[in-house]
Amino acid sequence: MVLSYREKLLLAFLGSGSENEMLDPIRIVKGLFLFTMEAKWQNYEKLYNFVPYYYGPFSQDIYSDMDQLRQAGFLESIEIPGQQWCFHRLTPQGKEILQAIVGDFPADMIIYLKAIFAFVKSLNMHWLLKTIYIKYPKYAKNSVFRF
Repeated sequence: MVLSYREKLLLAFLGSGSENEMLDPIRIVKGLFLFTMEAKWQNYEKLYNFVPYYYGPFSQDIYSDMDQLRQAGFLESIEIPGQQWCFHRLTPQGKEILQAIVGDFPADMIIYLKAIFAFVKSLNMHWLLKTIYIKYPKYAKNSVFRF
């Protein structure tokens, strides 16, 4: 499988946590949103486009890319009892591919992805959304959350 730039970026982002660390879809989307809005390395036409949605910034393309990576065996979705949605992490094959492609990105970009991963993981949902809505209010207009 030939990976797109976005799929490589998604793998790099999901591989930014500690061993077998998982993220829920909202944190994945918000992390990639922050990267897209704030990164200095990117050719923006290769990144995700976001629209205001129920939980703030949203990109259907992230879900499409996750489906592609899941079908290729690079990503797995794990159901957690009591949670509304699946959590996602790289498979061993996904980690192997990540090691092969990590050199495609500047080292400081990988460090930045790790910082964003840690940031979205560190906040509860309320504070994550509130932080994003304060900084990017136009993406909060369709949100089901009001602060």
